[in-house]
Amino acid sequence: EYGFGRIDATTAVAIAEGWSNVGPEISATSGFVTVGSVIPDDSTAGLVSTVNIPDDVTLEYVEAVVNITHANRGNLEITLTSPGGTDSVLAEVRNSDSGSDYTNWIFTSTRHWDESSQGDWTLTVRDLTSGETGTLDDWSLNLFGTAPTTTPTGPPPSTPLQDPDLIGDTLIGNSGNDVLRGALGDDLLVGNGGRDLMNAGGGDDRLFGGGSRDTLGGGSGDDFLNGQGGVDTVDGDDDNDTLVWQVGAGSDSFSGTEGFDELVIQGNSANNRLTVSESVSGNVRISDNTYQVTAASSVTRVTINAGPGNDRVTIEDVNGASGILLAVNGENGGDTIDASGADLGDVRLLVQGGDGNDVITGSDGDDVLRGDDGNDTVDGGAGDDTINGGANHDSLSGGADDDRIDGGDDNDTIAGGTGDDLLQGEDGHDSLVGDDGDDTLVGGDGNDAINGSAGDDSALGGDGRDSLLGGIGDDTLDGGVDDDTISGQGGDDVIAGRHGDDNLDGNEGDDIINGGDGHDVITGGSGDDLLGGHDGDDRINAGGGADTLVGGDGHDTLLGGGGSDIAVGGDGDDFINGNGSTDIINGDEGQDLDGSNLASEIDNAFQLDGSILDLLDQV
Repeated sequence: EYGFGRIDATTAVAIAEGWSNVGPEISATSGFVTVGSVIPDDSTAGLVSTVNIPDDVTLEYVEAVVNITHANRGNLEITLTSPGGTDSVLAEVRNSDSGSDYTNWIFTSTRHWDESSQGDWTLTVRDLTSGETGTLDDWSLNLFGTAPTTTPTGPPPSTPLQDPDLIGDTLIGNSGNDVLRGALGDDLLVGNGGRDLMNAGGGDDRLFGGGSRDTLGGGSGDDFLNGQGGVDTVDGDDDNDTLVWQVGAGSDSFSGTEGFDELVIQGNSANNRLTVSESVSGNVRISDNTYQVTAASSVTRVTINAGPGNDRVTIEDVNGASGILLAVNGENGGDTIDASGADLGDVRLLVQGGDGNDVITGSDGDDVLRGDDGNDTVDGGAGDDTINGGANHDSLSGGADDDRIDGGDDNDTIAGGTGDDLLQGEDGHDSLVGDDGDDTLVGGDGNDAINGSAGDDSALGGDGRDSLLGGIGDDTLDGGVDDDTISGQGGDDVIAGRHGDDNLDGNEGDDIINGGDGHDVITGGSGDDLLGGHDGDDRINAGGGADTLVGGDGHDTLLGGGGSDIAVGGDGDDFINGNGSTDIINGDEGQDLDGSNLASEIDNAFQLDGSILDLLDQV
């Protein structure tokens, strides 16, 4: 074993006097353990399998051979726990890994160094993302090391000693070229001036390079590394590290070895101009027009915090880079974050505008774009995007492909673009336009204006006095609560007024309209329509075509129009006029008045087919 830090020289010399060479390698194995159980989906408890190793081996390293059937192995976290309680995280959740299955997959760990192999070993598999499920089929454990020996000891110290390697140290350099090495504790290393070489060793360490050309190594543990000024080389090494580059502080190169490593770009109070591009070697590069930083393929997340100014972040093609998550936070200020037309390949983009009036444009991929506070303008571009306007009055556009857009609070303008989109206005008086595709539009609270445009759309006004236009296509339109104005326009539409005094117009096509509660005005338009007033004193005008009119409850006015219509008044005192052509009229209950011409047939015994009434009730 080895490490850095303070040494008890007396004990070290005494141990060296009786030291012997490492013995020959021996091994132990569990053989394959059949499990065949389902891994719980989206559960922190996971699936646990235990195997007992009777052999006593002083360990140097272990191998776990795993067979897992799963459609998305990136959802899985796999942990091996020794009899002594030491955990080895063999696999972490990696959103960038869309591969399937672990087939005879060999994981190797040295975290159990110098432990005994004897006892119960536990493999825990957790599926931490909902969706796909899988099974742990079987696994085996192979252990390598030496036969147990008695560690030589020297003369006992006069007082009990604390292991110096485990003490958290503070090492501060000066203006020269310093070499700072931590031990196994949680250390603080500060280089200050000069070209410094810093290695933190084990533990969760914090490293600050200073103002010159420094080399920083995190070692094992979850480390925080900041090169500060100068042209620095920063390597997080093992485990989950945070690597920081401050805008304007020099050109740095960042990498990690194992674990989930995050590169954080921290802007300052100026109006920063940052560009994300691809280096010659295929890595992600961020520049501020003077300095630049490169993230090696081992970095799994790049986070840009633009700062409080009015910043601009431009994202160019990075389709040769590995599958990292690129997160851009505008923070305060009116920011412009532009990835228009960019081919990101396996890189995924998450944008949060922060406070201020931001302009955000997505890439050609599947982006997540959030305006946050302020009057924001967001355009998803191509790809299946997820957009949220946040608070204040936002203008949101999905662009091409199938998008999900949520306006958030206040009065928003939302356009789906091409593709089958889901648009939600939420609070406020919103304007929603589906454009091409079979769209779903939900107004939410407030007086909303909804236009499905082309395609077979589904629109719900929600609360408030809403205006709904179906556009071209066979649409389903639901006004919701309050007094709504709905027009089906082209196509065979299904229209429901619901609550309130509604104005409903089928326009072209064979439409089905139910006024619902309230005193409604219903117009069938051209086509053979089925029109029902339901509750309230309704006025129904069939328009052209052979229409069926049902007044329902209340004192209704039914006007047949130019085709051969069927008019049934229902309950209440109704006025019925077949107008032109030959109509069938039944006043039904109440004191009814017939204003039809002589060609109409008054048949108070006429009964509509039950399936027609059922069809109206289903609207």
